[in-house]
Amino acid sequence: QGAIIIGGASLDNEALDQAVEMQVQGIIVGGISPAMIPRLLTVDFPVVATEGVGEIPMSKAAFELLRSLSGRETALSGRLSTRDHEERPYIVVPMPSNSGGAVNPETPLTVGSRVRGLRPPYLGLSGVIAALPGNTIMIDSGARLPAVQVDFDGEVMWVPWVNLERLL
Repeated sequence: QGAIIIGGASLDNEALDQAVEMQVQGIIVGGISPAMIPRLLTVDFPVVATEGVGEIPMSKAAFELLRSLSGRETALSGRLSTRDHEERPYIVVPMPSNSGGAVNPETPLTVGSRVRGLRPPYLGLSGVIAALPGNTIMIDSGARLPAVQVDFDGEVMWVPWVNLERLL
């Protein structure tokens, strides 16, 4: 009761029923089936999908980070943008002031920077930048995009910059 539940994959009706019965304060999962969205709008707590809509498992990096924060106070919002107001879901866990220095999100990516894939076939994968050669690659649509080499647990792949986000 009162907890935020973390699930590595998706959410089904049975799990949602149990969460309602246990009076949880929120749920964090990897992906949400489109069929579940109308039902999620009826519950009294936020549900956040770290990877978006679809049967998508949570990235290993996100799951391990959230698991390491078990028992910590957490702020969670699953609100989405409307025509009149732009808002994104968020998960906030306050950290002690001595937990490390401030990170500037504008710092350029370098070899060794941790990143996460945002689009298939890299969606949800986390890895490190292996090389910054400045090449472009052709994607399925025929567009040529600037790309970097990313090491996803031993498999090095070319990934367009726009399909990556930095993990701080």
